[in-house]
Amino acid sequence: MKRANFLSLLLLYLPLVSLSQGIFNYHRNYSDTMPNSYQIDHTGLRENIFMKFPDNFSTERRKKACYEFSDVIAMNVANDLESGLIYSDWIEFENYLNTIAKLLIPSEIINKELIHIYIRKDGDANAFSSPTGAIFFNIGLLPKIKSEAAIAAIISHEVAHFYFNHVIQEYLNELTGKFDYVLFEDARSRNKYNVNAELQADSIGMIW
Repeated sequence: MKRANFLSLLLLYLPLVSLSQGIFNYHRNYSDTMPNSYQIDHTGLRENIFMKFPDNFSTERRKKACYEFSDVIAMNVANDLESGLIYSDWIEFENYLNTIAKLLIPSEIINKELIHIYIRKDGDANAFSSPTGAIFFNIGLLPKIKSEAAIAAIISHEVAHFYFNHVIQEYLNELTGKFDYVLFEDARSRNKYNVNAELQADSIGMIW
């Protein structure tokens, strides 16, 4: 009798299990072919980042440091896209995120074509942006998100970081000695900058 009940329950829930698997798939095609758009020459990204720095460098050494910083950031983004850490075969979901981004990017961002959302194979509930315009959306965010509006809020926050050049400004503050250090650890001024940058990104992001 118990065996019959178990089989009946199994037959009842089997369609639901299949349906849930289909929903979770989000039409991912499971391809091992790297799209051409993911194979990026980092030199163009490097020049784009370097142009965001003020051109009134006080010394040639400082100019070189900013150029090297731009090169490292550009290389990191290019390597990430080709490393297998990004879902290159989940185009439908990637396009969905970028459709949301296009709806909220304001007109004051001139180089809006540089902004693109990539889905990262990372379980942490996090997203982050790069000075190149690449925004990485961790797959670990999905279980935490309850609405499309929440996705829009996350994306607008990261777009705001790109708009205000927060990563570049933080590096400039470090380069020019505006951060104080205590026993080789970042102290009050850096923490204050990071808090203000997050608040600024939240504020303008919510307006957008």
